[in-house]
Amino acid sequence: MPLPRQTFANDKTLLLQFELASYLGMTRGELLRRLSPSEYVQWIAYMTREPRGDKRIDANFAWLILSLRRMLGDSKSEFKDCILTFESTRGQKKDGDKKIANAFRMYAKAFDRKDGKPK
Repeated sequence: MPLPRQTFANDKTLLLQFELASYLGMTRGELLRRLSPSEYVQWIAYMTREPRGDKRIDANFAWLILSLRRMLGDSKSEFKDCILTFESTRGQKKDGDKKIANAFRMYAKAFDRKDGKPK
């Protein structure tokens, strides 16, 4: 019997079970049968701790930008220079827009060919 849509959308435990099952490559039923209660609790704690995968697309782009910078000869850049930050800039030089613009310029420069392949 299918679950009502509203119940599914509002049940965070159920959503986490499906997300974890997908993450581990099994069905929700298999997940509930195969994991011990203590392992299940640990997985749920891990899954709620921080964003992963597609939810951290900003980190994926940061790695891409860092790789491109290094391919272009910038050996001084670090991951922290490429990741977006959402901290307050009060009292700091506001150069975030410049960093983002530079990152996009480097990306465009690396792929500045008509066939879309890197130089």
